[in-house]
Amino acid sequence: RLLNIFEKAWRTAEELISWPLSPESYPKIFLEFGMGLNELENILSKGLKPYVKIEGWFVKTREPIAAQGWVVDVKRSLDVNNFTLDIDGEKLTIGGFDAEVEDVEAYKVVIERVIK
Repeated sequence: RLLNIFEKAWRTAEELISWPLSPESYPKIFLEFGMGLNELENILSKGLKPYVKIEGWFVKTREPIAAQGWVVDVKRSLDVNNFTLDIDGEKLTIGGFDAEVEDVEAYKVVIERVIK
């Protein structure tokens, strides 16, 4: 709950200082899903293409998964915050802590690289 409050405050806060998104800024590791999702949303909004590694569990079976692929979409709503990872043509939805509707609950997201 505390992280959700933090994420909402972070997203609505006025930006005072930032660094431009550039392919040279990566890799970046995110252990807090919402911060990684913010970064992915910004990357996609600039027309860039992020390649990501995730570690987590399948939501339905709780089996561990480590996968990598291209992020093709970010979804944000009151109930759902996730991204879609394309792994050689197979698309998985990736959520954060306590994911329920996604394919995977990720505890680690690494943006490996970004291309134009």
